[in-house]
Amino acid sequence: MGISVKNIFSVSNLCHWRDNILLPILQSNSMMLNKRNHDINLFIQACLIVTNKEHIGIQGLQKLESIASQFSSRLSLEDKSNLPLINMKLNPERVLGFTDAEGNFSFTIVYYKNTEVRFRFSITQEKSEINFLNQLKLFFNCGYVYTRGGGEFVVQNTQDLLTKIIPFFELNELQTIKKLSFYKFKKALEIFMTNKPLLNRHFEELNSILSDMEGKRPTK
Repeated sequence: MGISVKNIFSVSNLCHWRDNILLPILQSNSMMLNKRNHDINLFIQACLIVTNKEHIGIQGLQKLESIASQFSSRLSLEDKSNLPLINMKLNPERVLGFTDAEGNFSFTIVYYKNTEVRFRFSITQEKSEINFLNQLKLFFNCGYVYTRGGGEFVVQNTQDLLTKIIPFFELNELQTIKKLSFYKFKKALEIFMTNKPLLNRHFEELNSILSDMEGKRPTK
């Protein structure tokens, strides 16, 4: 059984709020996702109530309870879909952040009548964030948006991957372990695009990369 460990950065000291460290940052930077922007505004309201010591009285506590009930985690999918749209444009830094958090570089080898290699880059979100997913499609000028089950921006066309996705992440470096997945993905795509037809040794290379990406490389 594997153990999953997540690193979390958090700020819980109210002094950082009172000293105007967090408040200006939160007030001057809108979120790309509607639900996150909604939550930030509620969070600011709650912090101001505590900062002004209103939470000491019954009315203040009732206000906090009301705010807590409105966070996106308490809302239905329909309610989240009806939240005010955020008029924010994507930039490379924001795309990197979402890729580090919710992005995926993958490929599969399909053995059928003719062996195929299928490549895929995707970023997932709830389908209530369809506006954000459509912005990703416009940003990269390629790909598709799917809303079956959840929401997903997907690029599968190899030419789009080679000419748009790969160059973007070469120029804009990822900050998490996704960077390693990207390099392996890039190497596999290069093998696929520069070797026609693919020989057994090429499939061996691709299988080795695939095993490494999935964390299933056999030990000697």
